[in-house]
Amino acid sequence: MLKEKEKYENPSIELVAVDEGQIVGPLDIEYEWKEGTVCSRGTGLGGMIWHIAVHPEFRRRGIAKRLLMKAEQLAKEKQLNRLEA
Repeated sequence: MLKEKEKYENPSIELVAVDEGQIVGPLDIEYEWKEGTVCSRGTGLGGMIWHIAVHPEFRRRGIAKRLLMKAEQLAKEKQLNRLEA
């Protein structure tokens, strides 16, 4: 178990889902500024989903889906053409 948040060598998209002031789910994507530096497949710039989770008491509420949808929107804004996991 890590005692602090992981840091990435490349740029990242880091999101957290919050419910009534409590963090209930993180999502971390490290993405490329230069092709082939993070992802292993495809051409163009991509991102690697390193972490996505939802606290067990908050599952089945669409939280992970909303995290992924927001991450996809941000990835498109950064002109990433794919996400790997």
